[in-house]
Amino acid sequence: MGKSLEFIKERIKSGGTNSMENNKYNWMEEQTPFEVLKESLKLAITGSILCNQTFKYNILNKGTFKVKLIYNPDAEYDYFTMQRCSSDGTYAHLYELMEICVENIINLKTYFKSVKIPKDLSEHTIIYTIGDFVLASETDGEKFKTEDKPWLDCRFTAMLPIKFEIK
Repeated sequence: MGKSLEFIKERIKSGGTNSMENNKYNWMEEQTPFEVLKESLKLAITGSILCNQTFKYNILNKGTFKVKLIYNPDAEYDYFTMQRCSSDGTYAHLYELMEICVENIINLKTYFKSVKIPKDLSEHTIIYTIGDFVLASETDGEKFKTEDKPWLDCRFTAMLPIKFEIK
């Protein structure tokens, strides 16, 4: 495995991640993204290029820009995106969380706030370099259950480290 798990642990430990440093994880592990991307998201993977899309730039269709999704488990990541849910422990929820993380990238719903985004993206390429997913679980019979779903005793979290560039 690459640098993903260590990057995520270090970011959480350093704070600034909405109090994630206070979470009591039962386990954290790395998971390569390929199975989720190939099967459920139907991405045409070519080597380390997971997705290479061209978008029309605005309502008037003046120009285009590209979004490229690259897999590199040893990249120097800028930030991570994450999704979480309460669960009864069914692992299928983790796959849903991983799908949402990647869909948010493909649909431009995440970016590194320290990078200045040009007002006109025409002829630019937005590059997301991702690592391995870091999956985590927490168990607490009181914290995660709700009145209508008392069987929810755990929370799953899927985290995906990202290096973000605009060229």
